[in-house]
Amino acid sequence: AEEMAASGQLDVLAETTTLMDRWNRECFLGSATPIDILVKLCEIVEKQTEVYFKTDPDPFDDRHPGRADPNCTLGHVLKIILKNDDFIQALAHTYLSRDQNDLHSVTCRMLLNIMPGLEAIAVFKEHVSMIQQLLSL
Repeated sequence: AEEMAASGQLDVLAETTTLMDRWNRECFLGSATPIDILVKLCEIVEKQTEVYFKTDPDPFDDRHPGRADPNCTLGHVLKIILKNDDFIQALAHTYLSRDQNDLHSVTCRMLLNIMPGLEAIAVFKEHVSMIQQLLSL
């Protein structure tokens, strides 16, 4: 059972890494729309969040899931996503400034999903107007 769990974790981490590589190639360096990639990343993070909460973590522990439980897949997935500063900047600034409701929706969904590992103060500190824009959506 542990081998299957480890194999499943590796599959999830490989898929997350592949999606982030695709985002770098197609969306950051290219001009493709990020919606499909963002939806798939959201699904991965949401599934792993569900798995993490089924382990009944301490509700008062507000640390990054990877610090609270170094073996949890959610923590590793968040690390893969959050280490890409260009991706975080695109989410927090570029995608929300475009006039596309479907992009806004999936971007907000992604930001909400990665909040447990995100230092919101650092990402949004210079963008009070962005926060006001988010609140008006």
